[in-house]
Amino acid sequence: MFKHKLDQESSYKLDSSRVYDSVLALPQQIGGLWEGLTDLKIGKACRLVDNVVVVGMGGSALGARVVKSMCSDKLMLPLEIVNNYHLPAYVDERSLVILSSYSGGTEEVLHAAKEAEARKSCVVVIAGGGSLVEMAEKNNWPVLKLKEEYNPSKQPRMAIGMSVMAVLMVLSRCGHVEIESELVTQVLANLRSQQQILGKDRPFKENPAKRLAEILEEKAVIMIGAEHLTGAIHVFKNQLNENAKTFAARFDLPELNHHLLEGLSFPKELRKVFHFVIFDSELYDPVISKRLLLTEEVITKQGYGVTRIKAETSGVLAQVWETIAFGGFVSFYLALLHKIDPAPIPWVDYFKSKLK
Repeated sequence: MFKHKLDQESSYKLDSSRVYDSVLALPQQIGGLWEGLTDLKIGKACRLVDNVVVVGMGGSALGARVVKSMCSDKLMLPLEIVNNYHLPAYVDERSLVILSSYSGGTEEVLHAAKEAEARKSCVVVIAGGGSLVEMAEKNNWPVLKLKEEYNPSKQPRMAIGMSVMAVLMVLSRCGHVEIESELVTQVLANLRSQQQILGKDRPFKENPAKRLAEILEEKAVIMIGAEHLTGAIHVFKNQLNENAKTFAARFDLPELNHHLLEGLSFPKELRKVFHFVIFDSELYDPVISKRLLLTEEVITKQGYGVTRIKAETSGVLAQVWETIAFGGFVSFYLALLHKIDPAPIPWVDYFKSKLK
């Protein structure tokens, strides 16, 4: 009897660094970090700030993107994400600067850390170790330590559960956002149920993640979403880039309606290469839902393939984690279809080696 490639155990031998185990560890990452919330000691000064700046690169910045879109209706302070060497000019002693680096050695983050030190900002560090933690200890900055036991692959992008919860926990302890424990408990239950549907033991015909991975094989992926899901979609895109070594880009509604729809005519060959994935939610503003359907219509009329994914869980927090978890499985399966180990990032490593 024929077995799909993703239903064959031999396909999973490519995963030499246990990326799949990191995908499965998402609930442990969330729950494990959340349990340590009361252990995080942050000074009162961090409660009295005027703005929040999160500095991080690549996988270490993903958590902040998720939090910014997920908590846009709760966070009463402006939050800016810096993917660069320098802090914005306005950052001063009334700013909360969150420095995020999984390795603790990211050069852009270390450079920004020196600027935060010079400006006497309120600083909190999120890291697994390295020079950043040493700098924090020297300056008596609070440190939220990321635990490798929750990320068997040791890939920063696969620590997404910890990355998101770490930023949430810092903001929560500083009194800038409130997250109910009951919601976190419900999210963990949802994710465990979702894993039963998306895991490798669920056959291809019954597995939405495996089916989407096959659709995206050898395709360039254009992802469209809105509102609370934009950060989660960015995580999905990032993991397609790094895990599946696939070109993927993200566009947000309603902004894309003002330019992208006219940018799909040429080159004509793009219709063979591009596939659009549209993320839908019953929580979207009605005008966004209307725009989403019209956007899908316009893209389809121009001859492109489109897959629409509707969030199935209830509530903002649940839908965000549902999308992130789905992306982890899809990117992993797509890597296997491309016959590659999802862990190594040779071109990023090459680039970093040439910078030294």
